[in-house]
Amino acid sequence: MENVYEEIVEEWKARDPYLQDIEGFEKFLEDKLGEKYSDKFFEFRCDAKKLKNVLEIIKEVGEIKLICSDKYVRLYGLDASYVWLVDLYLYPPFFTVLEGAGSVDLDVKELYQCLKNFKKPVDVTVRGYLDKLKILFDDVGVELDVRDESEVKEFYMEYPFGVKAEVNIHKIYDFIKFIDKKYEHVKFVSKDGVLKMVCENDTKSASCFLTECLVEEEVMIGLEYLTPIVKGLCKCLDEVTIECKTEKPLIIRGDGDYWHIDVYIAPRIEGD
Repeated sequence: MENVYEEIVEEWKARDPYLQDIEGFEKFLEDKLGEKYSDKFFEFRCDAKKLKNVLEIIKEVGEIKLICSDKYVRLYGLDASYVWLVDLYLYPPFFTVLEGAGSVDLDVKELYQCLKNFKKPVDVTVRGYLDKLKILFDDVGVELDVRDESEVKEFYMEYPFGVKAEVNIHKIYDFIKFIDKKYEHVKFVSKDGVLKMVCENDTKSASCFLTECLVEEEVMIGLEYLTPIVKGLCKCLDEVTIECKTEKPLIIRGDGDYWHIDVYIAPRIEGD
């Protein structure tokens, strides 16, 4: 079967040399092998602890699409409330592709829980099938159910004339811990030459200086969405890029060792 699979891949590469059209490849594979085909169609290997650490950033988003190619492994998803979207890319040598290309939809929290018990650096193999995802270590294997395939719509946003600033992510998390669930929302306010976080209600307020910034913008974000992302980022990074514009999503971008993440959090509009 593996030789047949390799022949199909080579045939597809004649029209798509870099396996960029993942959905087209999967349809081509099904047409060639039949809808009941359930052999593996992609496989990669990576360090379980490193993968677990980056998945902690996005584990609360719920269902994601995992896409494997020889250029990257991408984990992309929008949470059920349509408030925040994550787009995580892993690049070699973070992982090594062993075979094939393809995609599956799954609950990222289930994948994270699978990897949570690996406390030391150890390589695991991730195998994608048409109907399941397998996590393998030595002779031990865990199967995860996959969801019905959903369409991935490319999404990228930036603000050429908005706030774009390098910020210490630990400073953001320290402020969130300091306010200790006393507020539901936080504002990122850029005014009078500084970017700061501001929380306020009818009786009190708190603020935290982040960095200098000349652009004037203000965006309000729900802490229930911001907190888990910031907590996860703190375990992997020191610095992130914050981009914001009034009444537009807050964007957090981060670069680790051979990985990149973009997080978009929808704003809370005053009066909503």
